[in-house]
Amino acid sequence: MVVYPTLGAALIAPAIYLGFTMLEGNVLTPMIVGRRLELNIVAVFLTVTVWGWLWGLVGALMAVPILVGVKVLCDNFESMNAFGQFLSGRPAAEDKEIAEERGAG
Repeated sequence: MVVYPTLGAALIAPAIYLGFTMLEGNVLTPMIVGRRLELNIVAVFLTVTVWGWLWGLVGALMAVPILVGVKVLCDNFESMNAFGQFLSGRPAAEDKEIAEERGAG
């Protein structure tokens, strides 16, 4: 406040920081984490949002490991396989091709 002549000028740097932080936290991180862990990007975003809302920062940090655990359970139980397929973020045809390659190899 001492360096800048107006309140608006003083708030430019924090506004830019807030904008980049929101972009990174709400768009980039779910997209990157979703691709790396082979999870649906929308599922990652919703999971971080819900657990962050319920438990705050701790929930937001634990959201993706919880989602990965749920996906592993879904992949290992046939009755939950459809939900695991949704969480994988891959089309069903691609999973069939992968299964055929593993069976042939």
